[in-house]
Amino acid sequence: MDMFNKENQKALKEEYKELLKDVWGNDARMINYCLKKNELLIKTEEGYILGIEKQGIKKDFCFGYRLNSHDTDEYDAANRMANHVQSDADYFFAENMKSFRAWIKEFSDKDNRFFFQNHYHRQANDILKNVNCVSSFYPETSDMEFISENDRELILAAYKECADRHSKKITTYLKRYGTSKVRSWSYWEDA
Repeated sequence: MDMFNKENQKALKEEYKELLKDVWGNDARMINYCLKKNELLIKTEEGYILGIEKQGIKKDFCFGYRLNSHDTDEYDAANRMANHVQSDADYFFAENMKSFRAWIKEFSDKDNRFFFQNHYHRQANDILKNVNCVSSFYPETSDMEFISENDRELILAAYKECADRHSKKITTYLKRYGTSKVRSWSYWEDA
């Protein structure tokens, strides 16, 4: 998509940077932090700017078990998983793609209703936005501004693009390190 090419992202980044000055004033460190944490920026039909955050590569995995005086099944299963993860590249890949897959699933479901929400509480402008899904945590209210179908498709395309980029990053990581840097352990949940 044209919005995701380098030239358009560079222009959006400059616009985003100027808008961040309304939020952070002259705090260059916070402005740079906010700029760098986004993989892609999107401009909606309404002129709002949304950021899709970069995802790191998860290398630490922990598995809990509960104490049971009658058997040790949970303990054994947690320890088996902790050992298994250290050599299973497919599990590593799937766990690192989990958040993007969840967002893609959410935006693919046409029954879900999404609304805009200001990104920062103290922003002076109304252009920097987040998108949330109507749910029990965010019950529908009369003042919600719902996203259009075109914006939903644009956001879905952005998440797919970010997922593709992240997938390449994980694949490169696995080629270089394999699962040698994976740390995993089990822990007692009841403690």
